[in-house]
Amino acid sequence: MLENRRNFIQENYPILKIFFQEMPFHPEIKHSYWDFIVQPLQERLRSIIKKFQDAGQISKTPIEMALKLTIYVTVGFLLDEFLFNDSEESNMEERIDTTISFIVKGLS
Repeated sequence: MLENRRNFIQENYPILKIFFQEMPFHPEIKHSYWDFIVQPLQERLRSIIKKFQDAGQISKTPIEMALKLTIYVTVGFLLDEFLFNDSEESNMEERIDTTISFIVKGLS
């Protein structure tokens, strides 16, 4: 999933850049973004976190806190990838695996 998001951002970077630059100046864009992207994503992630907690695979950290921490790490990874990282793509899979491992072990 992380690689899928990375590829989507890479393919649509110019459009996304304009979108996020204009969002602060257009409340209707911000509300649409919240209603159609953020809320459905949060609901999906909450159910995934609950499923893993119920299975005993991650700790019983409050779901909202686990959700925020997961989002912070994922968004941080993507920001680093597109704003600060100039390394080769050859170790992309390793960086993704390390990020996912950090999320899982950090919550277990």
